[in-house]
Amino acid sequence: MHIHREPWSKLVYVVSGRATIVVVNLMSGSDQFGDHLRIELGGVQGVRRSVYIPEGFGNAFYCHEPTQYLNLVSQEFGDAGRRGVAWDDPLLAIDWGLRTRPILSGPDMRQPSLQELVRDLESGR
Repeated sequence: MHIHREPWSKLVYVVSGRATIVVVNLMSGSDQFGDHLRIELGGVQGVRRSVYIPEGFGNAFYCHEPTQYLNLVSQEFGDAGRRGVAWDDPLLAIDWGLRTRPILSGPDMRQPSLQELVRDLESGR
């Protein structure tokens, strides 16, 4: 689950292929903190949707096949503010609908739990 320290928003669009995107509310003061929405993007010829991810929300992507997508962001991406939450955090209880474990990048394999992230943010880390 990717989030950024700097507030920013983005629009995600699948150009080709098919992907599942999960958007999670990570605004700690919200009554819906930790709630998520799972959306299928792409896959149907001629039918393309996009998803807007506002400030304070995290997102993760699972590509079911080779997929090309665009992220239109409200400000330039900077790796320094990059944060995240484990994709399989039991507190989020996301049903990814997967038959096998996904292939993750090195940084994504080391993402903290939601509780650890909140603790780090509250302590200013």
